[in-house]
Amino acid sequence: MMKKLPLSFYTTAVFLFLLLAGCHAQRSKKNKSAKEAVEVTTVSNLPSWAVKQPIDPDYYIGIAGVEKKPGDRDYKNLARKQALHMLCSQIEVKINSNSYLITINRDYKFQQDYLTSSKASVNTNIEGYNIIDEYDGEKEYWVFLRLSKYEYKKRQQEKLSHASTTSLYFLEQADRFKADFQYASAVLFYCKALAAMKNYLNEAVEVDYKGKPVFLVNESFNNLQSLINSVKINFAESTATVKFGMPLNKVLIVNTTSSGQKAVNLPVAFKFSSGKGELTEKAKSNDQGKINLILKKVTSNQAYQQIDATPDMEAICAADTNWNDIKPFIDRIVKPTGSILLTVVAPKFYSAGAEKNMGNPLEEPYLMRLIDKKLFDAGLQLTLDKKEADYIFELDANTTKGNVAYEMVNAQLKFNLTVRRANEIVYTQSKTDIKGIKLTADEAGMNAYKNAAEYISNTVIPDLYKLIFN
Repeated sequence: MMKKLPLSFYTTAVFLFLLLAGCHAQRSKKNKSAKEAVEVTTVSNLPSWAVKQPIDPDYYIGIAGVEKKPGDRDYKNLARKQALHMLCSQIEVKINSNSYLITINRDYKFQQDYLTSSKASVNTNIEGYNIIDEYDGEKEYWVFLRLSKYEYKKRQQEKLSHASTTSLYFLEQADRFKADFQYASAVLFYCKALAAMKNYLNEAVEVDYKGKPVFLVNESFNNLQSLINSVKINFAESTATVKFGMPLNKVLIVNTTSSGQKAVNLPVAFKFSSGKGELTEKAKSNDQGKINLILKKVTSNQAYQQIDATPDMEAICAADTNWNDIKPFIDRIVKPTGSILLTVVAPKFYSAGAEKNMGNPLEEPYLMRLIDKKLFDAGLQLTLDKKEADYIFELDANTTKGNVAYEMVNAQLKFNLTVRRANEIVYTQSKTDIKGIKLTADEAGMNAYKNAAEYISNTVIPDLYKLIFN
């Protein structure tokens, strides 16, 4: 049976427990106080705004601090940039439901790219902020920036008002040019009207226009599209037959009109939409609304090729506007296109010459046959009538016996190639040091012909292709 302990024992045990618990609590409190003292010491020199960012509904606030490193003299600019970034991130850029981006553009990626660009522009062009305070400590630097929301909004409204006034003036000028059938000038001023509003595509800026309220950017864009839709560009002939690989300098007549009137001084851009060639890439209509397009050469052997003509919007706008501001609008405009279909035929070539081996004529030409095949494979047409040939190829070649060494005979081949076009020499190639070696002179000569064929394939044929197709 367990012996019962006296009451004094329990009393002593409780007292000791309470004593130990009190000591532990006091020690914990002391440690906590020491930790807080360290934290306070760490931040005690910083201003309160650096410890805890203030909140003010009337201001955009930007606060940033940077570590000061030895030799770094740009720490203030770095901190200011970070503070500005923080301040600007509070400025929202929204898209109005009646803006150009929604009612006309409807391109989600373009909208997001525009918002990103707008936010970057805010960060770059922000103004009107004040430096409220700075802390320049031994190891760190802090800066406190502030921008009045009221002042910012007021400044933005002033800029918007100026831009819309300018844009409306350009819009009205464009209408006057359109009424006078000055197409290029009308296009330019519609573009200037849009360019003036480049920073406000997300806004629905409403103005009084011809006695009624309209959204300025939308109206400018629609008028520009309508004007461009009125333009007609037509080739006098819908088709033409030409030879590829030949100098053509063929004149193609192009007519330009707008709303049934001659479109004078209209810049037009030309390009191969199918095929390839050389032509006048840019031209301007004369006072009769006509353009003489020069087709210099067709360099593709494609049987059917096409040349397109469209209004040269860059030529119209680039001189008096920032083209990068206008291009997003122009890229979304459907532009009128005039076309001509080219039926492309092959030029004819005639080949002749004399090829000998050790002074004796070959039964069949070795090198010229190679050239004939390469030209035929490239699409040219071989003719036996020299008079109807567009290209005339003449090649002379012969081999001579060289020295004999260890019963092996050396031979040397010389050849000369001449290419004429319209009785004009357009290419020559000569070679005098092509060698061959075999047991007999005839075999050595034919070995030299084989080596000459390799040289022609690697050097002469690429030259001929450049002559014809470039």
